[in-house]
Formats: sequence, C-alpha cells, structure tokens
Amino acid sequence: MIHFKNASILSGIILLLCCYSCTRNYSTMIGLQEHSWDCTYIKDNKLNLDQFLKIQNITGLEECNSSMIGAVNKLIHEDSLFIIMDNDLAKKIFVFGSDGKFISNIGSSGSGPDDFIQLNDVSYDPSEKILYLLCNYNKILGYDLNGRLQKKMETPFRMINMEIYGDKFFFVSEDPAAYEAIVCDRQLNILSAFFPNNTKKIGHRLVHALQKTPDEGVSFYRYLDNNIYNLSTSRGDSIEVKYAIDFGVNKIDRTTIEGLDEKSIKAEKASKRGHIKYFAETNDFATIVFFDGNTPCISFYNRNTDESQSFFIQNISEDFVGTIYSPLEYSNGNKFLQVVDDCTYSEYRNNKSVECGDNPLIISLDK
Repeated sequence: MIHFKNASILSGIILLLCCYSCTRNYSTMIGLQEHSWDCTYIKDNKLNLDQFLKIQNITGLEECNSSMIGAVNKLIHEDSLFIIMDNDLAKKIFVFGSDGKFISNIGSSGSGPDDFIQLNDVSYDPSEKILYLLCNYNKILGYDLNGRLQKKMETPFRMINMEIYGDKFFFVSEDPAAYEAIVCDRQLNILSAFFPNNTKKIGHRLVHALQKTPDEGVSFYRYLDNNIYNLSTSRGDSIEVKYAIDFGVNKIDRTTIEGLDEKSIKAEKASKRGHIKYFAETNDFATIVFFDGNTPCISFYNRNTDESQSFFIQNISEDFVGTIYSPLEYSNGNKFLQVVDDCTYSEYRNNKSVECGDNPLIISLDK
C-alpha cells in the first residue's frame, strides 16, 4: 500500500534570534515556510529508480595526465561546466566542459603562500567566472578557469563549508566562538548568523551542508536536525524551514540526544530513525538519504504534488547500473546528477567485458 502525506504550508515570521556579535551586533530572523515531508512509513518492496527518474545524459570525463580524478568529493554543474573537487587524493579542483572535455585543474597543495594543506570546499560564481576555494579552514583563494589566482582572503572564523551566491558568501563553521551558519558580504563582513556553536559540539561534519537550490536560494542542513533550511540570498538576514521531515515517534534528533555522551548517541542512532546524510533538490523533486537504525533509506518528495515515498536503499535498482545504487547527492537545479564508476556502468549497462576508464561518468536524471 502506498502511503502519502499531503504537505501543509505554513508561512510567517516566527521569532527573533539572539543578536550575534563580532565587531557589531547582528539581528537575524527565523521564518517558517514549511513543507511537511513524511518519512514515517518505509516501503519494503523493490523499486526501479526509473519509476521516478529517467536517464537524460551520460557524460564521460576526458582522461589525460592532468585530468585524473582520485575521488569526487563535490560536483558542480553550472555555466556549462562540470567542476569536481577531489580533496582526498589529488587535492585539486578539476574543470570539464559539459561534453566532458578537460579544461583545467586548479589549486596547489603545499606550504607556500598561495598553497594549501587542506582543501575544504569549492563554489563557482558564474558572473565573475571565478572558482572560490575554501582552504585550511580559513583561507579563500579565487581562481579563473585557467587556474590563475585572482583573489585571496581570510575568513573571520574556522569554516568547513562554503557557498557563494549573488553578492554573498555562505559558510558553515565549527568554531566554538561562532555560529553554525554564517552569511557574509563579498568583503567577508558578517551579515547574519544562525545556531550558536558551543564547546559541547553535537555530531560531526556533513558532506554537503550548503547547496545552491533551484529556487535561487542556498539550502542548509545540520547533523541530527530534521529540518532542511533555506538561507535568504536577497536580504541575507533570514533563514526559513523549507522542509520539516517527520520520522515518526521513533525519531532521533537534537532534542532526544540532549545530555547524552558520544557512546550513548551512537546507540540511539542504531535504534532510531533520522540522521539525514544527503539532500538534493530539483525543480520537481527533492531527495534525502537517511537511516532507519543502521539501514540506509532514501525518500522522494514530489514538489508538485507535496507527496513523499520512502524506500530501503538495498531494495533499489537502476536500469543503467543494475542493482548498485549511487546516492543522489547533487543537482544542477533542473536534473539530479549521479557519479558512477566507469567500469561499473560498462559492466552492467552492456553486460559484457569492455575497456573502461579511470575517471567516473556523470549521469543526469529527470522525471
């Protein structure tokens, strides 16, 4: 039996968040424009992903000495470019055209003044055609698409995630003296901040805590917080709950683990439902990957009908890669983007032994 829950939309400004102080006070507003996303029921049947999404395009990434990717830690598809961050092995940013042709690799690890030890995040500004790299948790390097350094800045706090949109920077910080979500202008003056950090930090870093959305906004989500937030890109001083996810009575969230030590939190996660790991969104759908105990699940939210369906990931198959499911971590606003190992795709798609490459394939999906 298919179980749906119609979403209710509530609007209005709810509360005034406490002032945030660095060199002056920052007043910020939290608003509520809520879509209720029902994950209380997980279907136990098999699902072919083609029932929701169809393959639109498959792009192979050109392979040469300068374009070999070790790991895909972030994927951006914007301005007819594929931008890939590899902060595990190559510690570089790779830029390809939409046809997969290699353009450049960017960034240099080392101890020089324009080098970095740690590559934390990347964001692209199509108006400037500048790639901004967050490095060493407090340094921003801006490069053109040919790899020439154009800008260099330092952040006011220790940052772990970054997104740039319009005339603002958006950050996630783990600095105990700062807030989790921070909005700055282009000169890195703090405009607003949300959710104070403290020395008793809950949880760990999320991979894609900030993302540009198809609604011309920036999404933000937190560890063991069952909401997906939208940060204002126009005013820069407000945040709203975009999706409130209902995991039912057996949920885990920040209120249920308050006061628990790390070992107890781990035990709670093993027996409860929640813990959003990935979120992605297009004009038509939003998806989250979460856990029912230790079992990974995926939920699809139809933005046109306000209906949702959830499944165990182990029950999902795909026509183009067989029974191996790769999470929908990325989108370009119109389509979901899936990163698939070239050899895996060749094996399952063609059902025969073929020569395959080392760089991944990028598959775009839409309804």
